[in-house]
Amino acid sequence: KQLGAGGMGVVFAAYDPELDRKVAVKLIHTSAAESVEHRARMLREAQAMARLSHPNVLQVYEITEIDGEICVVMEYVDGQTLGEWAGGEPRGWRAVIECYLQFAAGLAAAHAEGIVHRDVKPDNAIIDRDGRVRVLDFGIAQTDAARGVDGVRVAAAGLDALAPLKTRTGALLGTPAYMSPEHVEGRGIDARSDQFSLCASLYEALYGRRPFRGDTLQQLIAAMLDEPLAPPPARTEVPSWVHDIVARGLSRDPKDRWPSLDALADALRDDPVARRRQRLWIGGGLALAAGAALAGWMAYTGGVEARAAEARAQESEAQARAVEERSAAALRESYLGSLGHGGYVELQTLDNPLRALVMLNEVYRDRPGDLHLRELLAVASRPADAHEWSAEAHASAVGAIAVSPDGALVASADKHALRVWDAAS
Repeated sequence: KQLGAGGMGVVFAAYDPELDRKVAVKLIHTSAAESVEHRARMLREAQAMARLSHPNVLQVYEITEIDGEICVVMEYVDGQTLGEWAGGEPRGWRAVIECYLQFAAGLAAAHAEGIVHRDVKPDNAIIDRDGRVRVLDFGIAQTDAARGVDGVRVAAAGLDALAPLKTRTGALLGTPAYMSPEHVEGRGIDARSDQFSLCASLYEALYGRRPFRGDTLQQLIAAMLDEPLAPPPARTEVPSWVHDIVARGLSRDPKDRWPSLDALADALRDDPVARRRQRLWIGGGLALAAGAALAGWMAYTGGVEARAAEARAQESEAQARAVEERSAAALRESYLGSLGHGGYVELQTLDNPLRALVMLNEVYRDRPGDLHLRELLAVASRPADAHEWSAEAHASAVGAIAVSPDGALVASADKHALRVWDAAS
């Protein structure tokens, strides 16, 4: 099945039964006037392409010569050219750049092998249904570049600027709308010429117009050599930084272009707006993280300090209680030691017999089985004794005595009344 035809030859779809795969077969016409040396050179370039393996380059499987025609067996791709793709539904500038980054990657891989395409244009790249771009026709149909293009003479014939140029031998040299100035002028070309052609194609895909205007070859060449780059549309979504990158690749002097297609691709990937947003996000994230870390550290250290202070306060309080308890115990022991078996008489002779009774009660709580203390408490609780403590004494025997936790108050009770005493008075 024939897929296409042109001045360089015919392309057929075919089937490889040995490997069970569909392939594309290109038959390249060669004129009898071509020298043996030139035919050998075309074969060498095709063989170089066969050795080149890259996801963005159409794979060449086999090179041979049949009946004077060079036959190239290639990978078959079900897709459309980038020219057809860009001319279809509207494409955003990011999608266009993504495709042309793949185009550039395929060309850069060829340049790394010393191969210059020399006919870079949208129709020489194909995009499949998965969005993968492959570059086609690496110099295979190109005659010796040193011969140049006699553009002025062919322009008089009204040749369309988008039509491929041919030498007298009929070999394809390139498409003027995308050719570099040095290519048009017949000067030596290198990878930078492919860069110019790629940027011309990208410019057209982004803005829907060519970077240099002209309806005829003569007008196009004049614009390319002497006129400024066509301005982008007044209303476009394409950022200015993208235009500046592409414009550098379209510089007339090859030395003013990007050092390589890799450098051009890196510049297109380095979106300054996205980079600025990322810096702000990272900066804000770091600030938030630092703030959170600082707050966390302060909370942690503050919590540790608060817990330490609380522990110190509790320890001090416990120590104070221990001292107080030891002092009270010593006082009780001292008081107990001062009492003999006639403790009641001694109790009555104290300056504050009620306070003495309180202390006696405290000592008894520590020694509930002490019979001597029990006798003292029984004697001290008699109503006559209680009457001697105060004019507000009980009328009957005291049945119970209780002391407040701080020892400041004493409560005494009989069958009919409850009295509260100030232990200090």
